[in-house]
Amino acid sequence: MKPSITLVGCGGSGSLAAEGLCRLISNEEYRLLLVDHDRVEPHNLRRQNFYTGDVGKFKSQVLAERLARQYGRRV
Repeated sequence: MKPSITLVGCGGSGSLAAEGLCRLISNEEYRLLLVDHDRVEPHNLRRQNFYTGDVGKFKSQVLAERLARQYGRRV
């Protein structure tokens, strides 16, 4: 069984923690699961790790796709 980390909440702290975790766990053995039922809203852009094009999308999905591309791993 592969070791895994589950991050619940991808808003203010979680969006930044997710990127930090990708930097720390460069080992492909680790699985990173992001959980957040909320969608990106315009007021989130000021203090969370999201961009204008992310508005309306699920926070967890936006982060997973971005981090997978940036760090070359499954999220």
